[in-house]
Formats: sequence, C-alpha cells, structure tokens
Amino acid sequence: MTDHWAEGDVLTNGIRMHYYRTGGDKPPLVLAHGFSDNGLCWSPVARVLQADYDVIMIDARNHGKSEAPATAGGSRAQGDDLAGLIRALKLEEPAVMGHSMGGGATLQAGQVLVIPGGEKPYVPKPTPTPRPAPTRAPAQAPAAPVQVPSASGSLLWPMQGVISQGYWVAQYASHRAIDIAAPTGTPIYAAENGVVTHVQWNLWPYGTMVMVTHDNGMKTLYAHMSALNVANGQTVSKGDQLGACGSTGRSTGPHVHFEVIRNGAQVNPLLYLP
Repeated sequence: MTDHWAEGDVLTNGIRMHYYRTGGDKPPLVLAHGFSDNGLCWSPVARVLQADYDVIMIDARNHGKSEAPATAGGSRAQGDDLAGLIRALKLEEPAVMGHSMGGGATLQAGQVLVIPGGEKPYVPKPTPTPRPAPTRAPAQAPAAPVQVPSASGSLLWPMQGVISQGYWVAQYASHRAIDIAAPTGTPIYAAENGVVTHVQWNLWPYGTMVMVTHDNGMKTLYAHMSALNVANGQTVSKGDQLGACGSTGRSTGPHVHFEVIRNGAQVNPLLYLP
C-alpha cells in the first residue's frame, strides 16, 4: 500500500499489468508514466487530485510491478495495454493523461478524437477505382537472424564535453543521470554494444532520444539530441555514432542527458565509466 491507496493487477493484452488506485465514487483519471519511471511517479499529482478524482496510476509493461514480456512492443502495444486495463477495471469514460512514453500510449497517430460540440467536416465519398489483378510475389529466402553484439563489460563516454550536472537524489526531486555539455552537433556515441530499442523525435521531456539495450541487464539512454543516426531495432557497437548533441525537450542548453539503467533501476553512470 502507498498513502493508503489500493493496488492490484489485471490481465490485459496477454500480460499482467499492475496499478495503484486512490479509489472513491469519483470520475476516473488514468495516469501513464514516462520511459524511465513507474506509476508511483504520479504520487504528488494523485495526492492533489484524489479529493476530486479516482486516480489510477499504472505501471507500464517492463516497468514497476507489471510483467516484462519477451518483446517490449512500442506505443501501440502500450496503448492496447492501457485500453485493456480500462476495460478490465470497467472504468466509464475515464480521463487519461500521460507524459513522455505515457503520452504516446494515450494518443496515437490516426486515432479519432471526439470534441464535445464539434461538427464533423464534410468529406465527399471517394470515387471507386478498378482494382488490379493480384500478382504472386516471388518466394524469398528467410532473412538471416540479427546478431546482437555482446556487451563488453565497460562503458565508453558517450560524448566529449563537460559535466554540467551530476547524478543526485533528494527527498522531493532527483537527477538520476549525468548531463554532459558540448556545442550543438557534437557527436554522441554508443557507450556499449547492444540494440536500439527506443527512438523518439522531440517529445517532452527527453526531446529527441535513443535507448540502447545491452545483453547484460543494462540499458543506456541518450536524450536532448539535435539529430539521430540510428533507427529502432538497429544493432550498434560501442563507439558507433547515435546522433548529435542538441537542446530538444526540457533543456536549457545543448547537452546529452545520459542515463544508465541496470536491472530496471537508474544508477549513477560514473560508476561504470572509465
């Protein structure tokens, strides 16, 4: 229990999802967290809103107490998880809010928005066009499996520059990363061998960002980039360029926000850098 809130699990989209709930006969409000957090990061918001809302804070897949499936999925899978949890809890017309990764789960490209009092625009019916006869594509040999390079055991500095903010944790705030400042466009490199498992363009608060997953239980995150040189699913070797230094997202100047996540927890990168 946290703050005397209820917590529980539901089975949705084939996985077990964990949630925290303030409860009460009030309008439901579902909160989806960012990439490196869990549902309880919303606790300060829930304490303020619980007098007026039944606040439900979810742990996304691979986060907090929710199940970590073999395939992480993307924002569409996370959106399906969220929709399934709403159905499982039988929430009626809930308000849904998210930030960073959670924002991508709550609103996806192509989704229809209903605006109270709005009018649908007139869309003429398309003129049907003849469909060409189907053709059979030539058989292709199966693609070779992707070989992910093994982690070397030591990290490389992701960028040349000056540490502008270190790793720190306080009672009501924290900075579980290091910030390395450098001019815009300075190359940012993979700190370890691995595979790119998350890429995003200029979304709050990380801005343009890359996450690399390594085979030793570790992930590295590089945020606030001005440019990207890699794509989701791409394998990288230590020293490969991931992108360039920038100031996208919640940033006050060009730098790389560098996180090391080991077994799901953000740890001090300086413990693993030479």
